[in-house]
Amino acid sequence: MNELLQFVFDYRNLHGRRSLVPLSQVEHLRLQALDRLLRENPLEHEGSRRRHARVVLDVPALVRVHDRLLPMVIADVSAGGVGIVFSPELSVGLRTTVRVADEDGGRSYNLPVRVAWISDTMAGLEFAGPPVEIRVYHQQSHAA
Repeated sequence: MNELLQFVFDYRNLHGRRSLVPLSQVEHLRLQALDRLLRENPLEHEGSRRRHARVVLDVPALVRVHDRLLPMVIADVSAGGVGIVFSPELSVGLRTTVRVADEDGGRSYNLPVRVAWISDTMAGLEFAGPPVEIRVYHQQSHAA
């Protein structure tokens, strides 16, 4: 999976844990470093409402809409959320989950989100809680 998505996962995970339990010194320093890395430079985008730097991607994902998982594409990511190619099944305010698979690393990530805005071609989904990492183990066959 894209290393940037791993940074965002770590940032959201530490950010969410911080509100539940005290972070260790190492975790606190990592959160500070990730915040500096992912923060928007205010001098580059005066007047922008964005709080975090955004990076353009092209990553397949699944978005849960009611009782279905729909394939969509993550078009950009920041520490605050993801932009996806618009789907008519989404509506502003909908709370849902985005699933991103890292097949090379043997895991997937479930990202709780809320649909913040919708345009003609895109939807902005803001993170709405700590992400969940799911490790997938593949059983290897042993040749005799």
